[in-house]
Amino acid sequence: MKFISTRDTRTAAEASARKAFARHRGELYLEAAEKYRAVGDETNAHAAATEGLRLTAGPFYLAVRDKLQDFLSTVPSVA
Repeated sequence: MKFISTRDTRTAAEASARKAFARHRGELYLEAAEKYRAVGDETNAHAAATEGLRLTAGPFYLAVRDKLQDFLSTVPSVA
């Protein structure tokens, strides 16, 4: 009989939850950036998108990162 460690199962579940949470955070920052741009606040739009990119570092969040990078390419850079 082979035993499966509860620690291995918990760790996998926690990793999955962390990935989902980070993706959701990235999506929230993208939404915030779009709202800032809609009201003409380019500085905060750029800041929100940049922070979203920082929070979604890693290979698991490529779709959200691509959206954030596309957004940043349309927002003027802030000096």
